[in-house]
Amino acid sequence: MPARNAGLCRLLATAVVAAAMLFTAGCASYQLGSPAEAPFQSVFIPPVANDTFVPQSRAAVTTAIREAFARDGRVTLAESPAGADRIVEVRLADFSREMTSAVREDTALARKFALTLTAEVRLIDPASPGASAAPSQIAVSVDAFTDSGLQQSEFQAVPLLAGKLATEVVHRVLDTW
Repeated sequence: MPARNAGLCRLLATAVVAAAMLFTAGCASYQLGSPAEAPFQSVFIPPVANDTFVPQSRAAVTTAIREAFARDGRVTLAESPAGADRIVEVRLADFSREMTSAVREDTALARKFALTLTAEVRLIDPASPGASAAPSQIAVSVDAFTDSGLQQSEFQAVPLLAGKLATEVVHRVLDTW
């Protein structure tokens, strides 16, 4: 009986080692980060154009986009359009709110809204501005609870929307599919 258990243990150990080798072999070629190099080295980000009625969103979104590109590190930020390989133009096109939850005592009063900010992004080559890419539309959403009032909750949501939008802009401009 003990010889049979020893053989079973050896077989089990061999199976575990083989399984571990198979699982780690699949990860051998994995690389952290973005494998593709951007086809340009620097970008200029002018102030965001704001066609919405969201107060203070222009400064918040412009700052968030610049910080997101700086944090990413694949390209540098240029101080002027003349010193940039590409210009990233962003226009805040729409802001909407949709009631997603009502107050229990009065279903006509909202307790939570889904706030959505939609922007158009264009990547422009200053060397040939007529050949810029068509605008790309990006929409980001956050939930805002109205327990402290709608105006206060929207004000607090603007930096969150700006951060999410900035992340999406960087991905849209730098990531290749």
